Amino acid sequence: MTADARVWLWHPGPIDAPDDACIGWLDPPLLDPAGAADDARRLAERIGEATTVYSSDLRRARQAARPLARALGARLEITPALREINYGAWEGQSWSAVRRQEPAQFERYMNDWETTTMPGGESHAALQARVEGWFAGVDRKEPVVVVGHAGSLRAIATVLMGWSPDEALRVALARGHYAAIDPTGAQSPVWNRHPRAGEAPG
Repeated sequence: MTADARVWLWHPGPIDAPDDACIGWLDPPLLDPAGAADDARRLAERIGEATTVYSSDLRRARQAARPLARALGARLEITPALREINYGAWEGQSWSAVRRQEPAQFERYMNDWETTTMPGGESHAALQARVEGWFAGVDRKEPVVVVGHAGSLRAIATVLMGWSPDEALRVALARGHYAAIDPTGAQSPVWNRHPRAGEAPG
């Protein structure tokens, strides 16, 4: 049986939105598309070969996924399954504003963040199920390259690393950074590395 190949996860750089805002299904662009294209070329050099780049359908992911697919000579497959969590009525608001305006709902969420559904949105458990369902159908006999968001990429890493929900919540893949995970364990996982920094993982 052929072993599953390495999985590459990329969270593109800063977006045109406040740092403390709930940005899930809202669709602001990247602040620096040209910089993302340069990072894509650098990341492609590290990946080497891949036939498909999978991307969230949100603009900030597509802006980075397109140059990455071009640099790899790969096809681009865009799917809403890789979207960030849906914050519903909280989209675009700061966490401090949510806490002030909806204290009871905010407390329910903080006390049970995994299963509490945000008003008009979804829970972390729903996000995990959505992404896991998509990932189960991906051909993993060749390198898997995914461009997504903190929540959707963490959901994939949770499957590969065997993290509990609490463990996963403590691990964030920073904007502009990538992870490279070998499901076989033959290579140590790489986490939170920027395409412009350090040597390519072995």
